[in-house]
Order: sequence, then C-alpha cells, then structure tokens
Amino acid sequence: MPTLHLNIEEKVMTPLLHDLLVGQVDVVVGRVGGRALQLPLNYQVLYTEPVCFVARPHHPLAARAQIAWSDLAHWRWIVWPTGTPIRISIDNALVDNGVMLPENTIESASMNVSTSLLQSSDMISILSLRLAQRYASQGQLAILNLPKIEQKGSVGMFWRKNETPSLALSRFLYFLAQV
Repeated sequence: MPTLHLNIEEKVMTPLLHDLLVGQVDVVVGRVGGRALQLPLNYQVLYTEPVCFVARPHHPLAARAQIAWSDLAHWRWIVWPTGTPIRISIDNALVDNGVMLPENTIESASMNVSTSLLQSSDMISILSLRLAQRYASQGQLAILNLPKIEQKGSVGMFWRKNETPSLALSRFLYFLAQV
C-alpha cells in the first residue's frame, strides 16, 4: 500500500504559494484573492465567511453591549501581516469606519502566538468567525460586539495548473472540498 506524507504548515500565503509553485508542496489552503489569482494555479473556493474582533473573555470590551469603532483605538492590536487578504479586508473596514490602526500593533500569522497574547493581555485581534466561535465556545476568547467584517475573498484550495494531479492528490482535493 502506498504511503502518503501529510505536512501541515501555518504561514502567510506568499511563502506557501512559492512552495506550491516550486513543487515543495502539492496543495495550499488559504485566502483566495490578490496575487494568488495571478499565478498559474488552479483553485476551488471552499467557503466564504466574515471575520470578527476578539479579546480575552474578561477584557473590558468583552462585557460591553455596545462598542463603537472608535473604542478600538484605545487598545493594542494583533493583526495579520500587511498585504495578506485578511489584512486588506481589515484595513478597508477601518477606513470605511473612520478608524486608524494603532501604531503599536503586533503583526502575527501564528494562531498559537496570537491566542497566547490575547489570553494573557488586553490586546484585541481579528479572527475568522468560525474560528472565533470555536474559541468562544471553549471559553478561551470572547467575540466583541461589533459588526462582522465581510471578506473580499474566500478560503480555497490551490494546486498547480501545469500538472495532472496524482491519484492521492485528486482524492485529497475531493475530500477536502466535501468538508
């Protein structure tokens, strides 16, 4: 029976797409949009969902029934790196609501680092709604009472356009699309 090597890496899209293009990985799951759509890659949208603001459960904003966008300026933020599709959506939402990103932000693409910082400080951040709901149901984070930010792009899977997928990759893509 043939073996299959599965390696899960958490990075921003640019290095993941590079690894895909040079053949170091066979599939990438991430935000659809931006540079990814200009590359010689196939893609399939898996889902679209908004993002939301989160903080630790006992953060001063977590208990407030109403939060204004301007209230966010008083807190330190953890944000996705500049140029990532989710960051572009966040930046656009801030501009639309007349809010400037605080200067003392931390950029992180690591969920482990971001979650640890959120749980041990009064920082705020932005997560996909699905992930935020999971953390909130476990009592690890609170979803702040602000409108959700609609994504300009969806989450999808990418694979090389100039190659016929192996049987294993074809099956993986099929089952990933079913989840």
